[in-house]
Amino acid sequence: MEQDRPDLRDCLALWAVPGIGSMMSKRIISYSGGIKELFRLKTNDLMRIPGVGQTLAETIRHEDYYRIADEMLEFANKFDVSVLTWYDKNYPSRLKSCEDGPLVLFVKGRPIESDKKYLAMVGTRAATQRG
Repeated sequence: MEQDRPDLRDCLALWAVPGIGSMMSKRIISYSGGIKELFRLKTNDLMRIPGVGQTLAETIRHEDYYRIADEMLEFANKFDVSVLTWYDKNYPSRLKSCEDGPLVLFVKGRPIESDKKYLAMVGTRAATQRG
């Protein structure tokens, strides 16, 4: 499992920011000049991105999302979970054709083959015992 790709940690950090969905994450990356540049932007620069107001800009600047990304990578490695990002060559092509395809996918099991049909279980970031 190769989880030391250059943009993986950056994508996981952005994925961890509350209030940013699939489409917004890709917009933010595009307007900021790339995933590496995103977390270097100042609050005022973030607010120039369409859809990013002061609250979201401050949220992005507030927390150490790289710490959260490192925890996710540790979890994935511990439980043999592959992490795919929108930018990976093996990201499912059918999902990539959807404009709201997720920035990050956690995959347990065999690698995804583009020409086959799959069943996916979608979970939540804040799962409960009942859920």
